[in-house]
Amino acid sequence: PTLTRPHTPSQVYQRQAQPWPARQNHKSATKHLTKLLQFSANPKARLHALCTLEGLGQLRAEHAVAGMSDHHPGVREHAIRVSEPLLRSGPDDALEQALRRLVDDTKIRVRRQLAFSLGEWDSPTAGELLGHLAKASAGQPNLQAAIASYAVGHLPLIHT
Repeated sequence: PTLTRPHTPSQVYQRQAQPWPARQNHKSATKHLTKLLQFSANPKARLHALCTLEGLGQLRAEHAVAGMSDHHPGVREHAIRVSEPLLRSGPDDALEQALRRLVDDTKIRVRRQLAFSLGEWDSPTAGELLGHLAKASAGQPNLQAAIASYAVGHLPLIHT
């Protein structure tokens, strides 16, 4: 296969974050993607690195935590989303602490994704965090709707 020259800025960012080995599904790209996630000045490159790690099946808790700690809300939002399999398998302490910090995130898109993802996590901690989100979301109907939609399995803990 031949590589084509990127034609748009988006394609340039994708090329930075998804090098040829990653597009070929080689696990050897993990180290490069991890460096992009941690050190790139470009939020789109960090986002692509995070999502590519997920797509390759190489996402680890430290990647998700790095994404959740990112200064760009889009990276934080997607870090929460891609962490769902890690939540289902039992998160480590660092991942749980990162989720706790995001309950008070200043961006509603991050808190909304947090509500969606907490609903996928079968844990008392998820119910506790959904409860905190619910209390803090007064006057934010979009966020309240997200919490209500994903709170079904966590109702006893939300009401405490």
